[in-house]
Amino acid sequence: MGATHIGWLADPHLGMAGYRWAQYASTVVGGVAVAIWLFHWWRTAPPRNAAEQRPPAGRRLVATAWTAIGLATVAGAALALTEEVSLRRTVFLAVTNAGGAGLTTVIVLAAGYAVLTRRDRPAPR
Repeated sequence: MGATHIGWLADPHLGMAGYRWAQYASTVVGGVAVAIWLFHWWRTAPPRNAAEQRPPAGRRLVATAWTAIGLATVAGAALALTEEVSLRRTVFLAVTNAGGAGLTTVIVLAAGYAVLTRRDRPAPR
């Protein structure tokens, strides 16, 4: 809708419409803003004491989790190759599918770990 009212958004620039450049720019600016906030939070958050922390995951569990994340990411990217579209669209689908699959795996694994390591459950003997 904005492209009909603002000529720059409708005009092509370097082979792409202005509204697409605006979308890409807003994505980069938003990502940078989130990264800056995350870095600031990481540096200023007070450390938790040992009693509040969850038990550390073993090396085997961490390796398994990273393997699952990697496989999901690769599978998501490979899914883009099944589409018969332009190379540009294939790259876009590969990146977004890979990111979505990897992030979904991270969320599922983190939620599962949080449930399994809850403090209100008695410790197994």
